[in-house]
Amino acid sequence: MQVHRYREVEVFHQNQFSSVALCEDICDKNKLYIVKTIKCSQVMFANELYALSLLKDSQYVPKLINSFQCTDCVWKIVLDYVPSKTLKAYGKLTPKQTRQLFNAYQSVLNALYKGGLILLDVKPDNILVNENGMCFIIDFGGCVYERSINHTSTLVYTEGYLPPEWEAGMVFTPRLFRRIAVWSIGLTLYYALYGDLMIERSMKKTCLGQRQYTRRESTPDGSNDIVTLIKKLLNVYTHRLSYRKLLAYKLN
Repeated sequence: MQVHRYREVEVFHQNQFSSVALCEDICDKNKLYIVKTIKCSQVMFANELYALSLLKDSQYVPKLINSFQCTDCVWKIVLDYVPSKTLKAYGKLTPKQTRQLFNAYQSVLNALYKGGLILLDVKPDNILVNENGMCFIIDFGGCVYERSINHTSTLVYTEGYLPPEWEAGMVFTPRLFRRIAVWSIGLTLYYALYGDLMIERSMKKTCLGQRQYTRRESTPDGSNDIVTLIKKLLNVYTHRLSYRKLLAYKLN
């Protein structure tokens, strides 16, 4: 049975909804794969498979090898193994690498958007960097169909990656989800370039409902274009770069 074909070597990540592990193929012990286990969410499993099908030709996404259901509430997705570290483990990127990461995201976002999906839960943990410094994007279970977003939709996110205008109880709309995606991409690029996240100054809100953040004002050498982009992505929402403009944005 396929469920017994992959033996865990190392668990990379685990939470109540899913786990990601390095596994060996017991039919061919020279082969290593990444196996993602999704629990209790057939929608997340289906969305990730659909996203991977849209990205099957992408150089920035590990290739889909296999997928199957183990039990009534457990599904597995098998991906090609890319020897690498997560961005958090790798550390900050050079300006050139950060540009490459943006190009990777832009390519992935465009492919998903053509298929009707918005990518959510963007964060450094969902980026792999290999020994040559090339970035790969993983974890598409948080994708949502834009046309199906309504008040009953599920928002998949990580604490600290929601935009400052976010308030519990906000009505879910496609526009809101696009704003969340833009902010989280900007924050992830900021982390890639500087090696840390912007620090929230205070939980006290301003009159515009915005939390205030402390961000670096210094500009790494040769990175003016990427810093300009990051500032546009992390602007107040009334002046933030739109999702559609992000898809077509060109670095200098």
